[in-house]
Amino acid sequence: MILRFIKNERRMQRLALLLSTLALTACTHSVDNRGYDFEISDISKVRLGQTKEEVLSVLGSPSTLSTFKDNAWYYISRKTATKSFFNPETIDQKIVVIHFNHDTVSSMETVDKNQAIKIDPSKNKTETTGYESGILREVFGNFGKFGAGKAPTKS
Repeated sequence: MILRFIKNERRMQRLALLLSTLALTACTHSVDNRGYDFEISDISKVRLGQTKEEVLSVLGSPSTLSTFKDNAWYYISRKTATKSFFNPETIDQKIVVIHFNHDTVSSMETVDKNQAIKIDPSKNKTETTGYESGILREVFGNFGKFGAGKAPTKS
């Protein structure tokens, strides 16, 4: 009887150890690096007056270009940490903007996460007019569309 109790107690201890280990590992966070890797290339190698081709050879292709004119290149990097099922938290964010004038570097600026502005999307919806679908139109809408010509032949 005592041996059975000791075996059950050891099983309970192992189970408790296993569950506590699982609970602790579930709370660890994962770190994700997104975008440009500033550690690989050296931004300080880019100088005023360099051409776009020279910037491409030093930094590679940019994360994005300016919207209307091809006069600004953006190199964007973001590091986030996610803990279990919660929303990711931004640990670090860096944006390097290189401005060009006549295809040569005219200025450079760095924007970090403290300068970022959070933009909340509008919840307004644009109403659409036109086609309204009902249950009868869905059920009977395809009658007459098929079979008006010849029946398909098997090849």
